[in-house]
Amino acid sequence: MLTNEEKHAIRLQKRMDFKRRQGARVYIERAKCFGPLIKDRFSCPINCAEIGVDSGGYIYHFVDLFKDDISMMYGVDPYAIFGHYSIAGKVRYKRVYHPKWRKEDWDNLYEKVVERFTCHNNVIILRNTSEEAAWIVPDNLHYVFIDAGHDYHNVINDIHLWEEKIVDGGIISGHDYKGKKYHEVTVAVEDYANRFGRKIENPIHGCWYWEVRK
Repeated sequence: MLTNEEKHAIRLQKRMDFKRRQGARVYIERAKCFGPLIKDRFSCPINCAEIGVDSGGYIYHFVDLFKDDISMMYGVDPYAIFGHYSIAGKVRYKRVYHPKWRKEDWDNLYEKVVERFTCHNNVIILRNTSEEAAWIVPDNLHYVFIDAGHDYHNVINDIHLWEEKIVDGGIISGHDYKGKKYHEVTVAVEDYANRFGRKIENPIHGCWYWEVRK
């Protein structure tokens, strides 16, 4: 009979395998859309970040397709159940992903993601919240993809934090735009764009971006 630890390990591996199979086509399509869009803007190697890494699928395929053009790729994910914050820094409410997961499950997922990139010297996985990582990652990013907390306040907060870290002419983008499941993402992106005069582009299904000008 399997122990609880062994059952958790099997479930985690099945999740990783499922995400890889399910997401490969989507991740490759997304990378082929945004990769040329970014690298054609700059003559130097690009610095990128994904906020909300999960199993690391998008980073893996993006780096695989454009490895010669990437100086550094940062992946940011706390791998934990955590409170969600507004720009003012106050906890609004908690949104729980995988509520039955224990700390050991998050630890195992994080370790598997780190292991996935052991042969990539231009990928750094940061086990931090978005706020914490914004203090760590240099202000020289050319591209940021946001796919973290999908509630209104998290999306606003992530755009606010990471847009400031992108160089002039770079791209900030994100996932789950104009979808039925995550309506708050769409509202937050459009509210931010309207307030600060950003022009939203919707190049492929579910993704948004705009050019950062300083």
